[in-house]
Amino acid sequence: MSINGPDISKPSGLTAVLQRHGIGLSKSLGQHFLIDKNHLAKIVSAASVQPGETILEIGPGAGVMTRLLSAVASKVYTIELDHRMISVLHETLADLDNVTVVQGDALAVDWGIAFSNDSVTKLVANIPYQITSPLLIRILESNPPFEHATVLVQKEVAERVVAAAGSKVYGALSCVAQFMCDCHISSVVPRGVFYPPPKVDSAVLNLHPHNKFNDISIDEFTRITRAAFNQRRKTLRNSLTSGLGWSDDNLHAVLDKTSVPSDARPEQVTVEQFYDIARAVKVLEL
Repeated sequence: MSINGPDISKPSGLTAVLQRHGIGLSKSLGQHFLIDKNHLAKIVSAASVQPGETILEIGPGAGVMTRLLSAVASKVYTIELDHRMISVLHETLADLDNVTVVQGDALAVDWGIAFSNDSVTKLVANIPYQITSPLLIRILESNPPFEHATVLVQKEVAERVVAAAGSKVYGALSCVAQFMCDCHISSVVPRGVFYPPPKVDSAVLNLHPHNKFNDISIDEFTRITRAAFNQRRKTLRNSLTSGLGWSDDNLHAVLDKTSVPSDARPEQVTVEQFYDIARAVKVLEL
């Protein structure tokens, strides 16, 4: 899938290109390249890329998905941390005039490069496992927000993000993600279609900002959920009073403005109820 030479959507072709550039894949960078065309096509489909849109891609690997995205999008900015891969991408994407390769850390690069008043911006990412949580948080906190984000993450992380209250895997990440976005898993990607294969399966997670709770900031919301889930085995009363330094009077003043019982445990409290708590805290200036 490069303009000349071996097909990098096949393990043999990818290996040949990497060897030509003297590159051995790095476990420390979480380099597991998804090269299966069927699963890559599912990711592009889930992203609903439209002509005229701009894509910010994180983790391009050797550029297989970058090419699929560039075939539809007006512009693709792709961020690659490993400086060794830049020469590979310059080779495999050489015939594309709508792709800009940025070498840098996706946690630090200014994502504003992909935003303009002239086009919709969407994010597509194959997130390295070791930065999954901080990168998801950066996506959720991005301002301006993406029109839509489609990210490939560990299956267990995706399941945590979409979990409902009452689930064993429901937690602070579930709450923050659902506070900001409609979240759903569109497909599961088995470990065997990566090169080299990781130890776990992955899933395609879709995040679509909904603006349902725009009178409360993400910082105001996460202050509450972080305190609650730091001691998830305790009741909400105990976790909030100890986590936020509230008195019992403070707690009762807040919960009296909501439908949340003080003896509920954090994993039983819905996103909407945490939002109600955050609103009450804001009104009471606690």
